[in-house]
Amino acid sequence: MKKNSMKKEQFDALKTFCELSRGLEGSRNAVFNLYMPEFFAAPDMSEDDEDDGDLPFTRGRHCRSMPFKASKVSKLKRTIASFAKYLKMSEIETMLVVAAYSKAIADCDSSFEMRDLVDYFDLNAVDFMPLRKYFDGLVKDGIFIKCSNCHRLSYRLEQSLAEAIQNNTTYEKSEKKKIDRYMFCSIVSDMIDERNDSGQTTRRLFAEVEALEAQNSDLKFVQNVKKLVRAIDLRTFFYECCDDFITNLRGHVSDLESTLNDIYDSMRARMNVAADLINGKHPLVVADLIEKSDGNFISDITIKLTEKGKDLFLEEDVKLYSKAGSKDKNLEQPENIHEKKMFYGAELERKIDFLTQSLMDENFKSLQARLEKESMPKGVAVIFYGVPGTGKTETAMQIARKTGRKVYHVDISASKSMWFGESEKIIKRIFTDYGSMCKDEKLKPILLFNEADALFSKRKDVNSSNVAQTENAIQNIILEELEKLDGILIATTNLADNLDPAFERRFIFKLKFDRPTLEAKQSIWQSKLVWLAEDQCRKLATDYDFSGGEIDNIVRKVVMDEVISGTRPDFNFVVDQCKNEKFLSAKHAKVGF
Repeated sequence: MKKNSMKKEQFDALKTFCELSRGLEGSRNAVFNLYMPEFFAAPDMSEDDEDDGDLPFTRGRHCRSMPFKASKVSKLKRTIASFAKYLKMSEIETMLVVAAYSKAIADCDSSFEMRDLVDYFDLNAVDFMPLRKYFDGLVKDGIFIKCSNCHRLSYRLEQSLAEAIQNNTTYEKSEKKKIDRYMFCSIVSDMIDERNDSGQTTRRLFAEVEALEAQNSDLKFVQNVKKLVRAIDLRTFFYECCDDFITNLRGHVSDLESTLNDIYDSMRARMNVAADLINGKHPLVVADLIEKSDGNFISDITIKLTEKGKDLFLEEDVKLYSKAGSKDKNLEQPENIHEKKMFYGAELERKIDFLTQSLMDENFKSLQARLEKESMPKGVAVIFYGVPGTGKTETAMQIARKTGRKVYHVDISASKSMWFGESEKIIKRIFTDYGSMCKDEKLKPILLFNEADALFSKRKDVNSSNVAQTENAIQNIILEELEKLDGILIATTNLADNLDPAFERRFIFKLKFDRPTLEAKQSIWQSKLVWLAEDQCRKLATDYDFSGGEIDNIVRKVVMDEVISGTRPDFNFVVDQCKNEKFLSAKHAKVGF
């Protein structure tokens, strides 16, 4: 005997798959009866059938009607067993995998639906019910992977398995990735968003969340939540609140209206849940896992985790989110704002002094109480507009310092997203966060929109582009929030003409910042460079029409030169810097035709 003949023959995965695919399609209950006779019992056979040695199972509507011979079924069983050994799965799971890959190939698409497998075997929906647990097991093990396909739930075969069959190579099952509680809640939140976007039913959403829980049953967080919360709808709601706690780092809150719309497809269900929350009868509120903000209308209410809810979710990480240690990079503390002398014209200075006095805590509380009594909006919205460098932003900061209020900076660049619908959520979140700050802080902070024209610009024709629709939607949200503002909003802009007229009446104070007068410029020079003589400051103020910001630029360069050279520069150095401050001098010849 030759040595080569002793070599073990390699398993031919592709050939075996093709064999099974042809043999199983339209088989109905002929093969499943061998594995699950209690569900796929064979009908009584006639004497002719017994003599013929055939099993009276027709191949169904997909193929020619002909009996399955017992020998054929027996051969199929052996082939299934060998392929199951290759896949390291049970025989029933193997048949489902073969059916799934066959349908994906036949439709020239990588995805398939559960009903495709029902059609493949030529079964009806009831016949497939006993197989559902095997199907779900393949989903749990990551062999069948969920994917979005229009409004239907579809799946795809795990890539490495498909490639192994196609390339006729050994299949090694991929290691299942372990997820933590943060990722778990993030996945649930993605499911909720997908339900809302695709029009999927709430019932299916809850079934998917339960399946995810089953896949991660060893996760301590899931175990603890299931002990405390029995109903899947309540657990889903809690998981969403947990994800919002992490993604909304400052407010740690969920917007009630948005959350209800995302989870529930029924208006009645949304109203029932909202009523229970408002009345304090919601099971999660009773269990002291979540709490709501003040308000009697869904659109005004936010939800957040209680201390018990945080302990349940964060576990050992709870100390990282304690209130005492929490900080926000966008929140400026009043004690960190350096005092800076500002120079205004007489009229503007009078208006700023009046605004500052109005925002002093005692005056502001009295003002809000009176406005509420008169059924008028309680919030104070202010806009500073004018040319660049005239001190608009610095004035807002100095008002905050004098009134002892924190400043919440809105990052305009971060408020717009490339994803459709996300920008609106971000803007809504800004006001939700600010509302939470107003409740948490002793003094209501100042919400500062710097360069506000980027968000408050004139509305566009909605038919022009999707961008125009998004920007209009953002402006509508801001206008609505200004109407119900309960705190202090200051907006600054260099481009007042670009603002939409609808914003005009929303601002109770409208302060224009003009270029400083001759006297103001002289005072600024004198305050910045105290070693200059009075006549030198007068000359600089007369010869150069600079804003306060431009004078600051020159002063910085003077300081830099003094640090580098070790000596104070002279007046001529200051003049030279003034000459080079503008991009183009007034006398520069224009280029063109």
